[in-house]
Amino acid sequence: MVLAVLLGVLAVAGAEVVARNTRYDPVKAAAAKRKLFLAQWKPPYWYGTEAPRFELPNSQGAHIDLSKFRGKPTVLALYSDDARSRTFAREFQKIWEHIGRSELNSVAVVDFPPERAAGFIRETGDRSHYLFDSPEKRTIHQLYRTAPGPNIWLIGARGKVVYATPPIDTDGVPEPELEALYHALRGEISAHHASADGNR
Repeated sequence: MVLAVLLGVLAVAGAEVVARNTRYDPVKAAAAKRKLFLAQWKPPYWYGTEAPRFELPNSQGAHIDLSKFRGKPTVLALYSDDARSRTFAREFQKIWEHIGRSELNSVAVVDFPPERAAGFIRETGDRSHYLFDSPEKRTIHQLYRTAPGPNIWLIGARGKVVYATPPIDTDGVPEPELEALYHALRGEISAHHASADGNR
């Protein structure tokens, strides 16, 4: 009888330990989901292919073609009016300043109107060229197959896709994506300088 009670107590205690160790942890679940997503993600336009061309108005209404920015590496950021995009824009300024503003172009395509973009720019200190996609049609966002939030492309001096970040789904500082972009930028700028030196 005592043995049966003891075994019952041990079984209950063991069940509680298992339940405690298998409780749902949202942080771990999100990290596992992100890891699986990153393992499967591929950019919609592969590296070395021509970056899809487009023409959009700036805040003064002048239509600007993406080809205007050829001749230097260009960061193309497709932003939404959300915390993720603001965080990325703010943090990217540090990379741009570190690398040197004159070393690259930065173009931000937004799907919200110029008056809201003015607030976005004030909050982030972003010094990119801002171009305005239609909020209803989101033509360029669809062309680049963006997800909500920041979607970042690095386009080489000759208009080829060099790098793209996976869609960013954190409201915190997206450190892995920023670090990967930084290294891609350094490599592309070095290659651009080497090419320019070889053509002299």
